[in-house]
Amino acid sequence: MLNNLSNALVESTNTKLRVLHRMAFGFKEPEHLIALMASTMAIYLEQLSVSARPSTVGAFEIALRFFAGRVTEADRRCVSVADIERRHIEDFKTWQAKRPGKRGKSLSTTTIRHRLGLLRTFFERIIEWGYEDAPARVPIFPGDFPRADEPLPKFLAAATMARFMAAVAADPNQRRRLMIELRCAPGPPPWAARSSRPASGARSSRPALSSSPS
Repeated sequence: MLNNLSNALVESTNTKLRVLHRMAFGFKEPEHLIALMASTMAIYLEQLSVSARPSTVGAFEIALRFFAGRVTEADRRCVSVADIERRHIEDFKTWQAKRPGKRGKSLSTTTIRHRLGLLRTFFERIIEWGYEDAPARVPIFPGDFPRADEPLPKFLAAATMARFMAAVAADPNQRRRLMIELRCAPGPPPWAARSSRPASGARSSRPALSSSPS
């Protein structure tokens, strides 16, 4: 029978039996019972290392370690990945938002989005791969991701600007081409110079200079 089971399923089953044995002998502390969650995550990381770069595996390992640590700290009854529910994700989001980041500041939006994305990928894959220790559905939704910080506009490099203007020159839309060329011209735009001149026939408020000595 075991020959027809995958290695991941065999290891998951063995780990679950070890957990049941520990509970039967009176072990109730989370650190003694979370072997199933740790085993599932370790199996996933081992499979990931076959096809992903070491840096990618390392990023997943950090995200899973932070998540597992928070879940088991907040809910002592959650001892497996299959036990993870929506409320655990919501708690983890709040916990992350309050954690300090570099230089004493809070974690950046980019870091929070990145970790949630890795966790979502983890849940999607173990469900798709048929892991026994997996939740019924992915507990992370698109609305959980904080809005990404919009980067400040940057100036184009000279070479990039030259290629852009060459593409503009080939634009068949004459009106659009003219507007872009006016906006990209050095110095103030032509209409700014015209608006600064006094209207025709208008008397200047500046006193006239006298050519005769005072």
